[in-house]
Amino acid sequence: MALRRRIIMRKTRSFLAFLRDRKEGNFTMMFALLSLPLLAAVAFTVDYNNMLRVRGQLQNATDAATLYAARYYELNKSLPPQSEILDFLMSNSDFGTIVIKDYDYADNQVVLDTKVTYTPYIMSAVVQQDYSLGVHSAAFVSKDTRVEVALVLDNTGSMASSGKIQGLKVAATNFTNTLFDATKATVAVRIGVVPFAQYVNVGMGNRNAAWMDVPADTNSLHWNGCVGSRGSATDKLALTDDTPSVLFPGIMNATCPQPLLPLSSSRTDVLAKVSAMNASGMTYIADGVMWGLRLLTPVAPFTEAVDPATVDAEVHKIMVVMTDGENTRAPNLPNSPDHNGTSQSRADTWTQQACNYASQQGIEIYTVTYGTQVPISAKNLMKRCASNPANFYDAASTSKLDEVFQEIATNLTRLRLTQ
Repeated sequence: MALRRRIIMRKTRSFLAFLRDRKEGNFTMMFALLSLPLLAAVAFTVDYNNMLRVRGQLQNATDAATLYAARYYELNKSLPPQSEILDFLMSNSDFGTIVIKDYDYADNQVVLDTKVTYTPYIMSAVVQQDYSLGVHSAAFVSKDTRVEVALVLDNTGSMASSGKIQGLKVAATNFTNTLFDATKATVAVRIGVVPFAQYVNVGMGNRNAAWMDVPADTNSLHWNGCVGSRGSATDKLALTDDTPSVLFPGIMNATCPQPLLPLSSSRTDVLAKVSAMNASGMTYIADGVMWGLRLLTPVAPFTEAVDPATVDAEVHKIMVVMTDGENTRAPNLPNSPDHNGTSQSRADTWTQQACNYASQQGIEIYTVTYGTQVPISAKNLMKRCASNPANFYDAASTSKLDEVFQEIATNLTRLRLTQ
């Protein structure tokens, strides 16, 4: 770079000497007078464009160093040494010595100001002056991100037809792998699974839990893990996740799907639960929604969920509700906690109320209808259940279901990139 400047300066001086020494008359004089402003303009343009180029390169190098420092801070909760940043800057530039003016972390962002001394190529032959070119860069440091997902999945008898339960397993498996594959040091992903039919199964290991009320087995009565609805038609305890002063009733001799899986950071556990799903029973969607919510809130009966108020992190709580049909069963409250009622309108009303309640708790709900026989009424119910219209999907085939689950998973992985 210095050699190039010396060559240009030498040629410029030679040209000026040529004009000074020539005695050929008016033409030479006129040419000289006209050439000097032209040469000055050309020299200024060349130097100005080169100065912009150097400043642009300095900005690019500084931006790259700032992003590197921000990523380093996310992982180590401290800035890399300034000497390391300077080495990074110099390795990404070829235009002279870079000086760091300011380098700090404040207000959740890394700030880096740099400068470089620029010596004009041509104009320095006339004006002996260097210029200081400075740039500023800042990068936000993301808080740790926690993504908690409840997969609320229809395991009713109709899912046994047309390979739908197998298609659901594929879609849920790929969804799970996509999320866990995207996990980084600053992103914690946990997934829970709620297979639902007429009831939800909380697991027989919870028989004696403080929040359960299960009669003793007899020769003719057995508990299989199925839980009914608490409360009454007026107090709606069935539609809250409040700490249960009223216990959850165990329903005797009822059949229900595989036990739910509370939020888990184990990919293996989630995939095993998905693989174990089977299709049997009738449909009560509200029950699935409410137990999905209970997985996502930190109060009893399941306390694995994070309380956003207690952690310095961005917490996103997501529920994905999938069904292949309409409600066919409803609670018998207040007469009985079982779900042997047949009022579809009541079941739909409580499903809508459950979705509304979950949304009020800060849960983002995605809904999916699956198959070619889903009634319009069920699709409309799921549209209203979703947090917004864009969160509702209709998948007519197994391949479409997989595509939909992948789209939702991709949306969730982008949560980290928008902080």
